[in-house]
Amino acid sequence: MKPGDPDWESLGIFEHVTRPRLTAAVSGRTPDGGPVKGEYKFTDPSPMADGFVENVEFFRIDYLDPDDVDLGTQFDAIAPSLWLAAGGVGRWDVGVSERPFSIPDGSNYGVLFKESGFRRFREELAHRPDVSHVWIVTDSEEAYAEMCSGLPRTLRVSMLYRDYLQNFLINTRHTP
Repeated sequence: MKPGDPDWESLGIFEHVTRPRLTAAVSGRTPDGGPVKGEYKFTDPSPMADGFVENVEFFRIDYLDPDDVDLGTQFDAIAPSLWLAAGGVGRWDVGVSERPFSIPDGSNYGVLFKESGFRRFREELAHRPDVSHVWIVTDSEEAYAEMCSGLPRTLRVSMLYRDYLQNFLINTRHTP
């Protein structure tokens, strides 16, 4: 067995201990479906079987080929990162990078995939005051600057994939 094999992964500390424990704490149910026994002893004691109103999301972190990310073929893999960067509100969209843009219902972010869809994207954003973060997919600094100038200044706007990739440059040497 080696990392990545289903048997190896099923016995890892995350899959075998952490995930079941967190899932049981939030849901109030053990992995076999029974109620969690005991009582939480916070300021107001409550049965562990009641779980919590909060939720939990589990992410697998994999290394992505920067060239694939730069080419825009890994959007589904990075969508949860964008969702988290925007505050983790609502849900994220997958399978949408062929559309001109995505502004997921109930979420507070949007992604413009095709510059040609900017006008409609901006119109949709005008109806979504809950959106606080926007990512624009373009390789052109000029186009990016022009589109930014056409968006409300209240939005936090970033350039995909350049900004995304630069966030992960660690211990690299820059030659003059």
